[in-house]
Amino acid sequence: MTIDASIRIRIARPSLDLAAPVGQALLDRLLSAGGVRVPAHSPYWDAHGATLTDPDGYRLVLSTRSWSPGTVSQR
Repeated sequence: MTIDASIRIRIARPSLDLAAPVGQALLDRLLSAGGVRVPAHSPYWDAHGATLTDPDGYRLVLSTRSWSPGTVSQR
């Protein structure tokens, strides 16, 4: 298997706000790099983010939910 090192996805900003909505510019870049937007396995992820598959078929979920290290959900 040969890996094409020339294919890279770069994020223009040095930091990301993980609680912010998934930006259309980022989605457009992922789609132009060969990603395909697909419905998530769970409706939760469609409501709180975007799911894409890469050219190899792996799924990438971009979430609009924040998370703090050390926090545990109490259900």
